[in-house]
Amino acid sequence: MPRFQVKQTEPLKKPCRVKSPCVGVCSTSTVSSVWCCGCNRHYLDIIRWNQYTQTEKIEAMWRAVEHRKLKTEGKVDDHSKYSYTGDNKGFNIND
Repeated sequence: MPRFQVKQTEPLKKPCRVKSPCVGVCSTSTVSSVWCCGCNRHYLDIIRWNQYTQTEKIEAMWRAVEHRKLKTEGKVDDHSKYSYTGDNKGFNIND
């Protein structure tokens, strides 16, 4: 299927919003888990979601995707306490 480029000719009528990735399967409270097994967000990202700017929400989503990837690769689990480097280089799982 061909791709078409669309040029925006007028400003957006309303701002774009990052929706919560919550899928209603919250379980950060089970046995000291720090990552939700439903949406893969860190518990602090879940708590602070409504105060985050759109940029911070995008960064939180990126962390969730990276956590899911590391979990799929068997490098971490939902109880893993590792740090985000904050420089778009990913996580430091050796903490």
